[in-house]
Amino acid sequence: MSQLENTLFNLKFTAKSLARQAKKAQKDEGTEKSRLKKGPFLTQSITLRWGSAHHYAQALQQGNNDGARIYAANAIRKKNEALNLLRLSSKVDAVASRVETAVTMKQMTGNMASVVKGMDKAMDHMNLERISLVMDKFESQFSDLDVQNVLHGRGDGKHYRGLYTTRRSRCSDEADCRGGEY
Repeated sequence: MSQLENTLFNLKFTAKSLARQAKKAQKDEGTEKSRLKKGPFLTQSITLRWGSAHHYAQALQQGNNDGARIYAANAIRKKNEALNLLRLSSKVDAVASRVETAVTMKQMTGNMASVVKGMDKAMDHMNLERISLVMDKFESQFSDLDVQNVLHGRGDGKHYRGLYTTRRSRCSDEADCRGGEY
């Protein structure tokens, strides 16, 4: 496994880990909100920064403003933490996507180089059958690259459709296209 592939794995792992931490922070936020709702605070409502009203009058009646504020501050802090973790997870995931594209392109570049060498050899000997096979391999690998881009949401398949229609237009009948392979 190359260093680029190791980096890709680590980025994907980190993005998932951050997403899990964000989910945990959201759960903790809910816990803090429920402490406000369930706690010893039940008759008066106060609107907190996130816009929802919570009843914690008993604490206020007992003069426990600080206790109610602590629960509210904890809930707000956990919500902000969850949002920040989600943002970071999204950014790391975007970087992982770019690295994945680089890994794919690196693999395809190697494959394309070998195909071009094969094309050079076939052209030197002017062996039409070998040239046809090498071109078919080239089209196949190019199609694989385009399919990978479509699957990863980075392409629309235009290259593949273009090769398909070009190949079909060169064929006069199904026998020329090896029985409709394309």
